[in-house]
Amino acid sequence: MLIKSSEAEKVETLASLFFTTKQIAAFIGKPLETFVQTLNHKPDDPLTLAYHRGKMKTEIILRFDTNRFALAGSPEALRDMKEYLLKQNISEHEE
Repeated sequence: MLIKSSEAEKVETLASLFFTTKQIAAFIGKPLETFVQTLNHKPDDPLTLAYHRGKMKTEIILRFDTNRFALAGSPEALRDMKEYLLKQNISEHEE
């Protein structure tokens, strides 16, 4: 079954498929405003952690694919990898 039983697991699964916060809130039966407030203001809440973990799981897969395409000569993928590197370098000097 794709959708797991706990609320956090549902959020993680849906976030990994890039559903919107509105769609996720509706699926788990929470008001959108409450769900978004949790994501924005409660970084240690299980739903916030699950949301970001879900997004990252799929983003990791996409970046591996992008890297593979860049190494194979795709100019678009190479551009994307350079952009990721630039963002990483910038983030190393923040705060």
